[in-house]
Amino acid sequence: MKKLLLICSIACLGLLNACNESKIEPIPANQSKSLKLLSLSDTLGLPTDGATSSSPELLPTDSATAMTIIYSVVKEYPDARSFYFSSIVDKKIIGLDTYTKDIRTKPILTEYNNSAEAVASSSGKILSLFSYSGTNLSNGIKTYLETTYPGNGIQQVSTGYAIQQLATGTTTRNLVKVVISLNNQKIMTVFDDRSSVVTTFKEPTNTIGGDKNKIYFAQLTDLPTSIQSQLTGNDFVEAIVKVNSNNSQKMYSVSVKKDGILRKLTFNNNGVLIV
Repeated sequence: MKKLLLICSIACLGLLNACNESKIEPIPANQSKSLKLLSLSDTLGLPTDGATSSSPELLPTDSATAMTIIYSVVKEYPDARSFYFSSIVDKKIIGLDTYTKDIRTKPILTEYNNSAEAVASSSGKILSLFSYSGTNLSNGIKTYLETTYPGNGIQQVSTGYAIQQLATGTTTRNLVKVVISLNNQKIMTVFDDRSSVVTTFKEPTNTIGGDKNKIYFAQLTDLPTSIQSQLTGNDFVEAIVKVNSNNSQKMYSVSVKKDGILRKLTFNNNGVLIV
C-alpha cells in the first residue's frame, strides 16, 4: 500500500487556499509519478520548509490529481494542516486523511476528532468526505445503538457525504458513521440523515487500529469478480465498500433484490460471504 504525508504550516495553507488550480505549473510526464510531496509543495510555489515527506514512498497518483483532491477537501475544511495519502484500490481509488495540526509534534490518534477523511477516484473526483465530530448523536441513533448494542463504547463519530451513482445520474447521500467497540469487536453502523440504518460492518474481533474507517459507494462492475459471480440471478441495488481499521482490508455491503425481496449481503476482502 502506498502512503505519503504532506504537512503544511498555517502560513502555507493560507497560500494554498489562495492558489488557483490554473496556477499550478504542469509537471513533466516522466516526473509526475515519482514526485515526493516536497516537490509537490514547490510546484505550488509554497515555501520549501512548509511541507515534508515522512516516507520515501511515492504518491498513489500524479501530483496534479493529488492537488485536485486537496483543494476539494480544503474548500470544506480550511483548518486542514496535514495530508496523508493512501492507495485503496491501486490506480483507481485514493484515500486521504487530514489533520488539523502538524502531526510531527503530536500522535495522530490524539488529533482524529478534529480531522477529516476522503475517498477519491483516480481522476480526483471526491467519492466521500467525512469529518470527525466528537460523540454528538441524534436521539434516534442513540436509541438504536443502546437497544441493539447495550454496553457499547462509542469510539468515533463522523458526519459527511458519499456520492452514489444511479441509473438516472449521481446523488449525494448525507451520512453519519458511528464506530463502537463491544466485546473486543469494532462495529461501524452507517446512518442516513433521517437516522435510519444504511448498513453495518462488523470487523473481526481484536482488530488493531480504528482510525481508518473510510467508506464509498461502488457500482456492480467495481466489485471483485469473486463477488459479482455470487450475485448472478439478483438485481443489484447498491454496494458500500469499507476500508477496515488497518487500511488494508476491505468489506463489501451489497444490497440486491430478488422476487421483490431486498437482501443485504456482506463479503470480506477475499469475496467470501460472511453475512
